[in-house]
Amino acid sequence: MLAVAYAVYLALLVLIGYLAFRRNEDLSDYLLGGRSLGAWSCGLSAGASDMGAWLVLSLPGLAMTTGFHVLWLVAGLLVGMWLNWVFVARRLRVYSELAGDTLTIPAYLDNRFEDNSRLIRLIAAIFILGFMLLYTSAGLLAVGQLLAAVFGWDSRIAIIIAGLVVASYALLGGFLAVSWSDVFQALLVLAALLAVPLTLIEDPDHLAASFSALQAANPAMVDMFSNPEGQAISAIGIIS
Repeated sequence: MLAVAYAVYLALLVLIGYLAFRRNEDLSDYLLGGRSLGAWSCGLSAGASDMGAWLVLSLPGLAMTTGFHVLWLVAGLLVGMWLNWVFVARRLRVYSELAGDTLTIPAYLDNRFEDNSRLIRLIAAIFILGFMLLYTSAGLLAVGQLLAAVFGWDSRIAIIIAGLVVASYALLGGFLAVSWSDVFQALLVLAALLAVPLTLIEDPDHLAASFSALQAANPAMVDMFSNPEGQAISAIGIIS
């Protein structure tokens, strides 16, 4: 049953890519969805792109193995995202259109600062390529580990399947395909993030047992203001 559900999930992603492909008419549609993405779609898509496997797999595991002090990451991310949307996103949306109707960040920086040498575009592209390569690789690795644990598949085969599906809908439908698929996946992740605590609330003994086990192993593990060694975290440590 799980294998069938996963196959349906992958098929839906490819279908989303095809529907986006049918809607695209020019390069602006392919790269930016014709600048027509709504607020909810944009927010969910950005959230899903940023909060991937590290949120649902890595962060909980890190908190349970190294201590709850890592949860300050959540507060920092919330503040950072709010600042980004309020002070950067709106201005970038307006000025990217005024600066030659640019469709990518490197092209925007190039046009905004009138860099005839194209050095800014080159440096920006290198940074994007380098960091996105690491981020995408980590996401695919998480997919491989998850599918290997759930279905008993070879993790390398799982990574290849996931990579082919992602490449298919991204190349087929461009920005709209990625955004729509992100919205779909964001709703799935949100449902899962709500289901887990609700399930634990229905079984408070299990939740209490988990915390008791952590406290028995190391009381500092459940303290957000100390590291696993029991030393208090400084204000600079929390903020950073």
